[in-house]
Amino acid sequence: MKYLLPTLLIFALSFTAYSQNQPLRTEEYCEIEVEWVFGSPLCHIRVDYGQLPHRGLINSVDKLRDPVSRRPLEFNSPIDALNYMNDEGWELVQAYSRDSCDTRYVMRRSLIKSAFYEDAPR
Repeated sequence: MKYLLPTLLIFALSFTAYSQNQPLRTEEYCEIEVEWVFGSPLCHIRVDYGQLPHRGLINSVDKLRDPVSRRPLEFNSPIDALNYMNDEGWELVQAYSRDSCDTRYVMRRSLIKSAFYEDAPR
């Protein structure tokens, strides 16, 4: 009798246990699109991390924003935006054009931190 209760408990717990491991993500990807500010030489970038689109608010929600003021970041050119993303750890994978004035950039960054980069001074 004293072995019956622990055996039943282990048997019951085996139904709730999840034994499969999730694959470890090593990289993440994003796509950026440059949007020129009307009447200004500055541009904003819209970043797609693979999130669901926001109906009706896609232009205002997906813009890259300043973490403090929450205002959209402004860049002098698409190369300035790419340099900013590179400073944030993103690496350019591919650039492609949908038409003559719409260029999009696919970028990636590693999710695994190297000991070399953690010890390096900034």
